[in-house]
Amino acid sequence: MNSQIILSELKEKIIAAFNVVEYPGDDKIAIKQWYLDAEHLDGYVGRKRENVTVDFINDGHRQCTTFMTQEALRYYLPVYLILCAEHALDMDIFSDEIIMYLTPPIKEDYEKILEFVQEEFGETPEEACIFPSNHDELEVAQNEFFSFIKMLSKEQREVVYYFLVYYEGKYQDGDGKEALDRFWEEFKDHDFEFRGK
Repeated sequence: MNSQIILSELKEKIIAAFNVVEYPGDDKIAIKQWYLDAEHLDGYVGRKRENVTVDFINDGHRQCTTFMTQEALRYYLPVYLILCAEHALDMDIFSDEIIMYLTPPIKEDYEKILEFVQEEFGETPEEACIFPSNHDELEVAQNEFFSFIKMLSKEQREVVYYFLVYYEGKYQDGDGKEALDRFWEEFKDHDFEFRGK
């Protein structure tokens, strides 16, 4: 595949790469079980990924990924990638959430958010519940990103890369490019394998 990725080919590759990933179980959807109701994750309990649609996402499930286990996110990721590739503009902020999850966090991300919150609302990071607001929390967020990426097979990592290339080519909002520049282009150069440790 090159930068002229065809949507039908991308969808086939995504489906093939993730077809072995099984539903994680009802008790593995939310990081904490009380998030099921509080964060609208209860709609995912028992739901096969084929039944996740644009309407389902728009019916209160746009920001659920923040509270999902990595196992649940891995299971639903193929449908998220396909929906974002086809319907990003129909799902408000959902595509941003998915791209953000596929982008390693850096200190500058949080500095921009903090500056905005302080200017607009006059609140500290803690008052606005924005984390990570310190180095240790940033390191935790970075470790969570790499933990999730390591959970993916090489074939799954490849299709994430191709999705990001397709997404940026279609929507050109800079989010896909940011993810590619920060991590995925160099990772591709390493054949989607982690080197060293």
